[in-house]
Amino acid sequence: MAQVAQQSATDGVVNTSAVPEKLVLPSRLIRGRVTDTQTGEGLPGVTVLVKGTHTGVTSNMDGTFELLVPEALTNQQVITFSSVGYIEEEKNIGTLVAQNGLAEIHLHGAVTGGIFYPVYTLRGLWQRLMRPFQR
Repeated sequence: MAQVAQQSATDGVVNTSAVPEKLVLPSRLIRGRVTDTQTGEGLPGVTVLVKGTHTGVTSNMDGTFELLVPEALTNQQVITFSSVGYIEEEKNIGTLVAQNGLAEIHLHGAVTGGIFYPVYTLRGLWQRLMRPFQR
C-alpha cells in the first residue's frame, strides 16, 4: 500500500494514511481488422467479445479493433465476432495471438431471402382460378 502524507494547514500535523493501489492484472493486446468476405472492406461496429465474459469492444469505422485480454485466459478461450447481417465467427485467442501484427477476420454475409410463396384468401384464390375462363 502506498503511504500518502497530508499536512493540515492549521496545526502543521502530518497525517499519513494508507491509500489502496489499483490492482492491475497483466494483460495482452489483440489487434485485428474485421472485413467483409465479398468486398474486402472493413466492417464498422462489429462486436468483438470474449465468450463467457463481459470483456469486449466494437470495431472502428475502418474495421480495426484493439482488445485487452487478461493474461490469465488460456489460448483456447474463444473470441466471437458478430454483426447484424453477418454470420457469427469464432476464433481461439491462440490463433489471433499467433498472427503477429494485425489479425484478419473475414465475416460472411448471412443469406437473407429465399423462396416466396404468395398467400391467397379464399376469394383471391377463386378469382385466380376463374381468370382463364373470363372473356
